[in-house]
Amino acid sequence: MKLENDQLFNLLYEEEFNKIPYIFRFGRRRPKIVVGIICVLFAASLVLWSVWYGTGKTVHTSLGQYDVAYNVYDMRYLVAMIITIAAGLLLLLWAGIGLWFEQRAFKKASKLANMIFLSERHKTEMRFQEWKMKNRSF
Repeated sequence: MKLENDQLFNLLYEEEFNKIPYIFRFGRRRPKIVVGIICVLFAASLVLWSVWYGTGKTVHTSLGQYDVAYNVYDMRYLVAMIITIAAGLLLLLWAGIGLWFEQRAFKKASKLANMIFLSERHKTEMRFQEWKMKNRSF
């Protein structure tokens, strides 16, 4: 995230951003791609859920004088759905860690830029006070 008129902040932010491991660095297009992939995985898990639920077959069993009915599902679709949900959650965790790194870099850069700004302001104020002491008659 660059600011228009603050070259010092941009320099510090680039320095902090380059400290982030490459796998967690986000550019302009990477978040959109990640959100798209998460949406596709979510849609795939919904499709797998409906297919899994559609594979149910009712089985009748008699236990003595009682007739018991229960559904049997094809568990391969359930396993595939769990894998897609786990992949989506891992992708979401990766994106969250990347955004956390980026926010941390932004906070560090803004803190350092603010410290430099306050230091420069203090120096300017001290020079002005010194000038006032030397030029009291002015």
